[in-house]
Amino acid sequence: MRWNCVKFDRSRSWSLAGMLAVVLSGCGHEGWKAKTYATHGTVIVNGSPAENVIVMFHSQGEPPDVRQSVPYGLTSADGTFEMTTYDQGDGVPAGKYGLTLYWPMGKGNSPDRLAGAYLDPANPMMTVTIEKKSNELPPIKLSGVKVLKAGPAPTEGEDDWKRQIQK
Repeated sequence: MRWNCVKFDRSRSWSLAGMLAVVLSGCGHEGWKAKTYATHGTVIVNGSPAENVIVMFHSQGEPPDVRQSVPYGLTSADGTFEMTTYDQGDGVPAGKYGLTLYWPMGKGNSPDRLAGAYLDPANPMMTVTIEKKSNELPPIKLSGVKVLKAGPAPTEGEDDWKRQIQK
């Protein structure tokens, strides 16, 4: 049996190999992620630490990555939070962000205890700049705010609130 093969000269082989390497370098599931920097802060509402507030950062310039990720954090009982973009507590890519807050009344897709007053990415409550280092944000203090009564707290892994903020 005789095989008919297409012959490539060496320059074409190296060109094809180079193009293949460039294409495949973008195929890894981690290659699209931007470098992140530890980012922490505290939320205080009417003088008290606010637990279970979701803090979100919306890019004010170029998106942090090709997937236009929205970094977020969830406050603990003492009002502190650490931001997450890709992996729990990994931080935020450097850049300028508008900060919004969502304080769910209970589990799942529940109303905002702050009645949506700080939830609009087009009208963020404040702007923060994340630098290429560890970032400690000044306390986020809300005073004289009407807070709606809470229900059961969201549990780890619930993501209904993520769908709500992406509307």
